[in-house]
Amino acid sequence: MDRKYIWIPALFLVSLALGRALWSGFQNEKDNDWFALDESIRRDYFTLDQAVDSLQGKYNLFHGAKASDDSLAYKILARPFLPTMEYSKFSRYFDLVSNRRFVTISGVAGSGNSTIVDRIAGLIGQSDHRINILCAPQYEMEYHRRYIGYFDLQNKFVKGELLRFWDKCKLSPKEKFVCMIDNFDKIDPETVFGAELWWKLDDPRYTVAFGKDTIDIPENFYLVNVTHAIAGARVELNNEHFKRFGGLVNLPVCEEELILFLRGERLRLLREAAKMKGGPADPKITARLSALQDTPNIKRMVYFFDKANDLIEQKYSKAHQLGQWSEARKLYLPENYASLQNLFLAQVNAFRPSPELKKEDFDGIDYTAAHNGAIKNTYFLYKAYLQMASLGFVSEFGVALVVGLIGAVSGWFIIRKKHAEMRRFTSRIYQLMEDFEARTKEIDDVHNELKNVKHEFDDLVGRQKISYTDASFFYGFIDDKIRNVEVSKEVNASFLHLVDVFLEDSRLTDSEYRKLSQFIESIKNRISTAQYVHYKGEIEKIYQEYGAQPARIDVP
Repeated sequence: MDRKYIWIPALFLVSLALGRALWSGFQNEKDNDWFALDESIRRDYFTLDQAVDSLQGKYNLFHGAKASDDSLAYKILARPFLPTMEYSKFSRYFDLVSNRRFVTISGVAGSGNSTIVDRIAGLIGQSDHRINILCAPQYEMEYHRRYIGYFDLQNKFVKGELLRFWDKCKLSPKEKFVCMIDNFDKIDPETVFGAELWWKLDDPRYTVAFGKDTIDIPENFYLVNVTHAIAGARVELNNEHFKRFGGLVNLPVCEEELILFLRGERLRLLREAAKMKGGPADPKITARLSALQDTPNIKRMVYFFDKANDLIEQKYSKAHQLGQWSEARKLYLPENYASLQNLFLAQVNAFRPSPELKKEDFDGIDYTAAHNGAIKNTYFLYKAYLQMASLGFVSEFGVALVVGLIGAVSGWFIIRKKHAEMRRFTSRIYQLMEDFEARTKEIDDVHNELKNVKHEFDDLVGRQKISYTDASFFYGFIDDKIRNVEVSKEVNASFLHLVDVFLEDSRLTDSEYRKLSQFIESIKNRISTAQYVHYKGEIEKIYQEYGAQPARIDVP
């Protein structure tokens, strides 16, 4: 090559490099929380309804004796309803209370702190071993008289309910007793307990005597307080309060419980829809089921719930946040998104903060949800622009930007072509999975076509048409789909094998019907809801044709 033309390929390579750098400079940072939600939404949670044995073991260990009823702990927790909660969370707080004896648990509105404390108290001491105090504002003196005691007209001290409860504790030193004080932040605890007991709570060596009786706090007595972290609370509790009650433990807002509620709501609506099978569809149930089965819709809702609370904590405080058991949990329809935002606005602005929270404050959250996890205005060139603007170098930056744009033009076409290839392959996979879920294609055909798509993509990567870095996300995506189909193949083969075995005599007995149903129940967490409903329906059809009598299908 003539030396005078050697600058052409060099200029092309430099332009390509500049284009690539410029393109990277315009890429916003990604929010890892957005992508972590995918795992949270499809994760299998070990919830209280699955932990009957674990709960009973914890109950027996705490009380030092085996209960006659192996499901006693579960039954206690299920009254009046079983909390939607992971076992690990309940176990963690139960252990904390049982180890400290005195604890104050605080949570924002809708965090479920009263519920979890109520159930913990239930496992510590049942009805005759438990006392509840529900506080209301400005009744401190009445509470002192009722629960601690008073001197009658003959100057004789009459013990209140709490002191009589302590006497009961002392009569059964090997058993456990508990007091739950709800809305602890609505009273002045020093006034309720009185000056003498207040000192006793701070120093157990302090002697307290009312009349002829010396007051001691029993070793088998547990006290669990519930406070609500509310901005502008009537009584501002501080360390002097908390140190007398075992310290303060915060109950954070829980994304997992919101997901579990939405999952439970979907199953409840599926059962209602199944009851109306053959009749007219209820449009309200249909709309809600559609919203709950729309993973992107649920992901946007949960992401907004998380990030709105993060924003509120940074801008104001945790006390302004909204919990997962607030009305927010019901606003999962796509058309409810504005109402969800307004609920958070009303929650914060009810406390008249300065400045007040505005809908525009949520723009960054909305942007990330609409742009697949990209964080608004976090790309390198924008941040560099802000830095240079603060130093007065904006005009110089503008000149450099123009030069960079010229170099970017040559690289733009190559990048665009790569993206088009990625979109083409992704669309094929989505179409195959839609056919798979709708059962318009056989499982083997879908599996083979997914393998072919991967081989074609491998060829492009091998020929360096697409870089391995760019392809890494796609590989994870398609491998996940292939695994899902392979699991479905295994399940389908096992199901068909069972059917063949059971129908060798051209008859399906009640026992065989139950075994088929038990098989589907045992693998329902490995397949989609649509597949689960399909197999349940197939079992019913077989039973109707080959069984002794019809049976009903219960779709959870």
